[in-house]
Amino acid sequence: MQSLSLRAHAKVNMHLWVGARRADGLHSIESVMQRITLADSLSLSRLDIPGRCEVCSPYMALPRENTLTRAYARFCQVTGVHDGVRVRVVKRIPAGSGLGGGSADAAALLCGLDTLFGTTLSARVLREVAYSVGSDVPFFLASQAACVLGGGEQLVPLVPKTGYLGLLVWPGLHSGSAQAYEDLDRLRACGVHAADGEQYSLRGATALSAHYAQDCARWRFFNSLDTPVQRRYPVIALARWDLARAGACFTAMSGSGSAVFGLYRDEEELRRAHKLLAKRWCWCVRVRLCR
Repeated sequence: MQSLSLRAHAKVNMHLWVGARRADGLHSIESVMQRITLADSLSLSRLDIPGRCEVCSPYMALPRENTLTRAYARFCQVTGVHDGVRVRVVKRIPAGSGLGGGSADAAALLCGLDTLFGTTLSARVLREVAYSVGSDVPFFLASQAACVLGGGEQLVPLVPKTGYLGLLVWPGLHSGSAQAYEDLDRLRACGVHAADGEQYSLRGATALSAHYAQDCARWRFFNSLDTPVQRRYPVIALARWDLARAGACFTAMSGSGSAVFGLYRDEEELRRAHKLLAKRWCWCVRVRLCR
C-alpha cells in the first residue's frame, strides 16, 4: 500500500473530575467522553526518505514538533519501521479548544501507519504506544464513548449517547491544558472549590455509566477545570451562558477549553440556536454525536 486517507474525529467531555497530581506528573481523572462528527482529514503516503515524517497543513501552520511527529517517532521505535511518510492534514478542529484535535490526529496516524506498513500491532501495543504520545490518545483508537480513568490509560466503553444534536462555540482563543491544571492546583491550595458539582458522589465507571444513561436534563456532570479556566478567560463562561439561553438542555466546557458545547433535542431547536449564536460568535458549528 502506498497511500491512504483517514478521518480524526473530535471529542467532547460530558464530565471531567480531576484529582490530585500523581507521582508521574499527571493528574488522576474520571471523565465521560464521546466523539462527535467534527473531524480533521489525514492523507498518508510513503516517502522515499528513511526516518522522515513530513507534515503539512494547507490552512494552519503546525509547530515543527507536534503530536503527529511524536506518534511517528514512537511507532518507529516500537516496530523497527523506518520508512518515511508524508502526512497532509486538513484541520477543522481548532487548536487549544479542548476538543482533542491533536490527540485524535495522533491516534488516526498510528492506525494509518499500522495499515500502511502492515505491522499488525495488537490492540494492547497500539494503546501503549498511543498513551506514550499523549494521555488522551488511547480514547481515539476505538471508542465512540467511554469512561476515561486514571491518567487516561483506563478506558471503560459506554453505549454512545443518541437522541441529541450538538452546537459548538469556540471563542477563538487557545486554552493550554498545562496552564489549566496548574491553575487548578493553585486554587485548591487556597481552599477554593474548582467546580460547583464536585461535592456530588459521581465516582467510578459504574456510577458514571449509570448517570450517563439518564436524560441529559438530569445530569449532574461537571468539569473540575471550569473555575480555573474561566477565571483566566471569562469569555468562555459567556459562551456557555449563551448556549443555555438559546435552549440547550445541557452545556459544558470540553476538557480544558476553550470550546463549549450545548445539546439539543431536535433539528428545529438546533437551527434556531445556531442562527442566534452565529451572530455573536465567529466559530459556531453544528455537530452530531458519533454512534
